[in-house]
Amino acid sequence: MQSMHTACAPSILRYETYAVYGGVHRYVNVKFGGTYNNIEVHPHPLSFDQGVESDGQCGKCGRSLHYKMIFKCLTCEFVICYHCMERLCKDKN
Repeated sequence: MQSMHTACAPSILRYETYAVYGGVHRYVNVKFGGTYNNIEVHPHPLSFDQGVESDGQCGKCGRSLHYKMIFKCLTCEFVICYHCMERLCKDKN
């Protein structure tokens, strides 16, 4: 049995439908749903999420975002993987 916040439950249940080896259970201790605001990186707030098939590929490296930790814009179609965002933020500092 696992306990969770009511705000987190919909995201967890959403990814349970995609659960395969290396899928949702890979990030069981990661809290998705936060936002990142940095106009030097992107003009809109970015949502921290786990990628699903419809998220496509990273806008920076071109790798598939399915089951990856990602940042995506809910205003436009910008999406970037966690590793590219980490590198981009280090370069800005």
